[in-house]
Amino acid sequence: MRNNSFIKTKALDSQLKKFIFICFNLLLFITPFLFTWNNEELFEFIKMLFVYGMTTIITTLWIGRIIVRKSLVFRKTKIDIPLIIFIASQILATVFSIHPRTSIFGYYTRFHGGLLSTVSYALLYWAFVSNLSKKSIRLLLLTLMTAGGLISLYAIPEHFGHSLSCQLIHGHFDVSCWVQDVQNRVFASFGQPNWLAAFLITLIPINITLYLTTKHKKQNCLQKWLLLLNSFLMTTALLFTKSRSGFLGFVAGLAIMSLLLLIAHPTIINVLKKNSRSKKNRGKELLKSAGLILLSLILPIIIFGSPYSSPVTKFIKTNKINQESVDKQAKKTIDLNISGTDSGDIRKIVWKGALQVWKRYPIFGSGVETFAYSYYQDRPMEHNLVSEWDFLYNKAHNEFLNYLATTGIVGLTAYCLMLGSFFYLALTMIIKLNSHKHKKSEENILLTTAIAAGISALVISNFLGFSTVAVSILLYILPGFIIVNLEEGLLIKKTNKLEKLGLFNLISLLLSGLIGIHCLLGVYKIWKADTLFVQSKSLINLNEYQEGVLKLQTAIQLAPKEALFYDELASSYSDIALQFNQINEASAATEFNDLAIKASDRALKLNSRHLNFYRTRINLYTRLAFIDPDNLNHAIETLESARELAPTNPKLVYQSALIRSTQDELEEAVELLELALEMKPNYHQARYKLAEIFLEDKQYSQAKKHYQYILKQVPSDFNVKNKIEAIEASASAQDKN
Repeated sequence: MRNNSFIKTKALDSQLKKFIFICFNLLLFITPFLFTWNNEELFEFIKMLFVYGMTTIITTLWIGRIIVRKSLVFRKTKIDIPLIIFIASQILATVFSIHPRTSIFGYYTRFHGGLLSTVSYALLYWAFVSNLSKKSIRLLLLTLMTAGGLISLYAIPEHFGHSLSCQLIHGHFDVSCWVQDVQNRVFASFGQPNWLAAFLITLIPINITLYLTTKHKKQNCLQKWLLLLNSFLMTTALLFTKSRSGFLGFVAGLAIMSLLLLIAHPTIINVLKKNSRSKKNRGKELLKSAGLILLSLILPIIIFGSPYSSPVTKFIKTNKINQESVDKQAKKTIDLNISGTDSGDIRKIVWKGALQVWKRYPIFGSGVETFAYSYYQDRPMEHNLVSEWDFLYNKAHNEFLNYLATTGIVGLTAYCLMLGSFFYLALTMIIKLNSHKHKKSEENILLTTAIAAGISALVISNFLGFSTVAVSILLYILPGFIIVNLEEGLLIKKTNKLEKLGLFNLISLLLSGLIGIHCLLGVYKIWKADTLFVQSKSLINLNEYQEGVLKLQTAIQLAPKEALFYDELASSYSDIALQFNQINEASAATEFNDLAIKASDRALKLNSRHLNFYRTRINLYTRLAFIDPDNLNHAIETLESARELAPTNPKLVYQSALIRSTQDELEEAVELLELALEMKPNYHQARYKLAEIFLEDKQYSQAKKHYQYILKQVPSDFNVKNKIEAIEASASAQDKN
């Protein structure tokens, strides 16, 4: 009986380990493809929730193994201490955060970057190195490369006007479902071209290594050709993203890989020769393999061009029809460039603001993921002059500056230490393996250099952007591939404890399973609440207020501390109040007026740092002034509070001026409008309002000056032309009199 119990217990442990392997395969393969059109944010939100769910399942299975074995299943590695230090820095930044809830969960609809997401990634790393075997590494890498190839096949047709996403959303294989110009810059299921590019450049060096280390055998022939095709597809998709940061990371990653391979040059030649089919043709096959890889990387650049080079088609004479197509595309690109400020120029301004935030919160930052709040207090005035001046920036568009601003010098140092530990691990392993003279060491060098190159490419790309869910999984798990593959670190697990499970162990297994299910239900509730929130907004936009508000209230029951839901509820109640006011139902109008204000109060109580909630409240009070004129005074008070959070925002000053003008406080309104124009000289709405006031006051020269400024910027504004003509006619009539 004892032996049978031992066998069953050992089998249970083996099954748990197998399920963990399956879960990691699912995590690596499914995450990149996830997106939804039923949530507030289509891409990152569902990916992050999926990671939470898979982390819960994997951790529960891991705990199950510990209970079954009656001993700790954990591998000590060189990365543990830097990773723990980094998590500790995030905890400290959360404790001292200007809004702890955001720091814990992350900025709503994204969640990635919050303390919970960091803990999830860390748990995935430790679960990976502690539960997976060396045999599983190549299979997992092939799963990852398959995901990379398929996501490229997803993205490439978008360049030619066909998006699989649109097929899924409304049944048409075109790009009409996207507001973004996905045909100009593809993004597949990532939602943003730079995010897709960052994912692909991390995989390409690893894909190259898998191709080179696949033996020339008949059964491997298809795999080798598929890996070669994968390189071509991923490079092509990368080029179609037109991501400058991604392309720089791609080039830098390959350069770093080449540099690392030079350290182990003799052993690399050996492994390539040993993977040849015959001794006689080893040299030719080596050159052929290297040539095919280079071709798969360079050919797409030659054909399609890059962010820094033109395609070969530009230098080849084409027929008239093709040339017209090229001209149209070129004109479209030029129009896009004219319509907006260069992203590089905007980044420089945001980086400057991030440094100012750090100076305000130098030690622990403003709090994990609070950049959307803290930036606006130190937002540079020159941000008002760019095309995206009124956009909400919840990231610094530089991963390092983002950590500096939100987690201070402590957080940035810890982050750099963690990254440094990754590269130190890779470099020490390459040097160590290079001293060995057997085939497995040579193959391991290739894999280690590829992973180091992939992470390097990602880090360089993040320097000009920020991390997302799919690439963060890679950042944390790829070092685990090196550790497990080389069997590094001390794996603490004692096989002599595999004996019959007692009642305590069975209860422990049950409890851990129930806790896991509870956590999964928590993840589901977050998703369900957000889905109801989106449904309620759609219904309210269709004036179906009763059903819309009911769904919104249900969402609040599922997520009672989500300020965004109360903010939307306040807007809905204000709409209802105004509708009752229009039909002279004074009592009902007053009731919903009060409900709107209470909901807005609740939103600001839950999050008093989010500028958008102040904007909603200002709009709410301004509109509800039709019911109670005293609401205008409350709007002014809210504007003053908002201006303290965003002192360089001209729109808030402009709104104050509008309210003052409605209260016939024209002198104060003029002062505020002139202040708004000091902040943003090309603020046409403010100039137009100022010109109107001067026109009503018969200060024709002042009014004309502002109208002429607008006309110079927008020559097609016929309304302004008519205003100027009217002023000139009035001036001419006065001269005659």
